[in-house]
Amino acid sequence: MKTTKTLMTALVMSSALMLTAHASAKHKGEPLSPEAAAERVDHIMEHLDVNQDGVIDQSDLDKKKAEKFATIDANNDGVITKEEMQAAKDAKRSEYAAHHAERSGERFAARDVDGDGGLSLEEFSAKREEGEHHARRGEHRGEGHGKGKKGKKGKFRKLLKKADANGDGAVTRAELEALMAKRAAR
Repeated sequence: MKTTKTLMTALVMSSALMLTAHASAKHKGEPLSPEAAAERVDHIMEHLDVNQDGVIDQSDLDKKKAEKFATIDANNDGVITKEEMQAAKDAKRSEYAAHHAERSGERFAARDVDGDGGLSLEEFSAKREEGEHHARRGEHRGEGHGKGKKGKKGKFRKLLKKADANGDGAVTRAELEALMAKRAAR
């Protein structure tokens, strides 16, 4: 049971980090725009402030954990088996693969200026659309690449701790916006 609890905590924190991956870093010294920061705050609050009280606290994370548990517990018996865990992992991989294929197609189409279904050397060499590289890196990092679950969990907790300006163990929208603004100003 302790192993299941640990796994669930790791899964919830990993899922939460996927939602906050874009909010977590500048790429190659380029700051986050104020518009992008505001978008990320909205996205984080929408997905993590479960009770919609304007604060992300432990009760929200506990509810997310319970939701994730219920999603993985396919037969609703209150216990997650190895098979259910593997099925959930496989489903997440399939979801990511579909999303990645869609985004790859969109990026290819954007670069295929003449619409002939292929990239000429000129199209291939052309500067990418503004933000495309960063969006791709954010997606890539957000979907299970990088430091692994322990690193992600720690990184997410560190992000919440940084955002919690008054140290009360909860993160308000204002605190999250302040953190994003600070990162945008870098």
